[in-house]
Amino acid sequence: MTATSGRAPYRSVAASACIAALLAAAGCGGSSSGGGPVPTEPNAVLVGKSQPVKPGSLTASDVAASNTAFGLDLFAKLCAKSPNGNLVVSPASAAQALGMVDAGAGGDTQKAVAKMLHVPSWSPDLVAALHAQAAALSDVNQVKVSNHVFEQRGVVPTQQTLNDLKTAYDADLRQLDFADEPAATDQINKVISDDTDALIPKLFDGPLDASTRSVLANAILLDAKWTQPFSDSQPGAFHASDGDVTTPMMDNTEGSFASRTAGGWTSVTLPYEGGKLEAVAILPDASGAGTSESMGGAGLSPCAAPSTQALTDLTSGPSTSVGVVMPKFNLSQTLPLTQTLAAMGLPLMGDYTGLGEGINQISQVIQKVVMKVDEKGTKAAAATGVVMTESARIGLPTVVTFDRPFLLVLQDTTTHTPLFLARVANPAG
Repeated sequence: MTATSGRAPYRSVAASACIAALLAAAGCGGSSSGGGPVPTEPNAVLVGKSQPVKPGSLTASDVAASNTAFGLDLFAKLCAKSPNGNLVVSPASAAQALGMVDAGAGGDTQKAVAKMLHVPSWSPDLVAALHAQAAALSDVNQVKVSNHVFEQRGVVPTQQTLNDLKTAYDADLRQLDFADEPAATDQINKVISDDTDALIPKLFDGPLDASTRSVLANAILLDAKWTQPFSDSQPGAFHASDGDVTTPMMDNTEGSFASRTAGGWTSVTLPYEGGKLEAVAILPDASGAGTSESMGGAGLSPCAAPSTQALTDLTSGPSTSVGVVMPKFNLSQTLPLTQTLAAMGLPLMGDYTGLGEGINQISQVIQKVVMKVDEKGTKAAAATGVVMTESARIGLPTVVTFDRPFLLVLQDTTTHTPLFLARVANPAG
């Protein structure tokens, strides 16, 4: 596995994996005009040329802020489809997935993808900022990032796209024969399984179609232990939107955690060992003040979330020290994203030929996500697949108790990249 950090692979018990793009084209394609070099050996690994980067007008924190804005947009769209249930997504994983698509898009298609992602048009400045973000995340010991491009033999991204993917994402290129449907899919699944320590054992449940031309894959692995572990959980009440449930509640009332208020929300920051990764649990005021809607007695509207500015205020700035009580939970979801992203501005038809000649249609996007939070720490995994084809044309309490629906953000402490965003509506499932 090629890691953004350049560190040697390690075994992780938590992970997020994201397939950045699955690109399929009908019929047999040759290498595109201006394409990069083609590996001569089956399954050979080839990389573009990492280009020197100079700090520009964009920073890693700017990219992270764009990830947050995109993540909140995606969160709102997904929540609207199932307003009373749990929801967990990986904004960073999805943003890297679509960012790799962005690298191969052209013209108005590229502008539309960039707008959806809240980033400027693809440029050396953006590549440098993405490179800096990757470097910042690689400095977090509990997080590791890798990127791969799987191409049909003879189909190759342009050399410029290869270079940009290498510089921005440290991506490598591997050749497969998608005509051998089970074997090609099995190879991709194995790479993702290895990259996620088998937490995503099979991203694609069935064989990919023989018309597949390219798969861009991103994986983020995470294994994080609390700096201040919780005591053993005890049964307690959680006030879900459809009634109270009894669920294991974790107690750390003797701990000292930073708490902030903004826009009708209260946050508690839970640091992980090492000081470079944190979870921010965000609870609405019981009255629902500051939210766009009310959720009856539970306080949180089904799809309420802090504004981008409120979220910034809830994760940084002056704070008060508090203890915390919150539920342990294990969330698992499969999220169809095609129409959701289309509604957000993703062109399902467009110019994606930087990724391979003739590729111009997105036919499917799906994400699988798992998150487990317990007394010791957090384990998480996410996988996203994008299938593309060639077409015919209040005052702070001493203890903050998360006993009603709340949000949870997992982020690094340097750039505040939103690795995961969860809404816990009912920890009992």
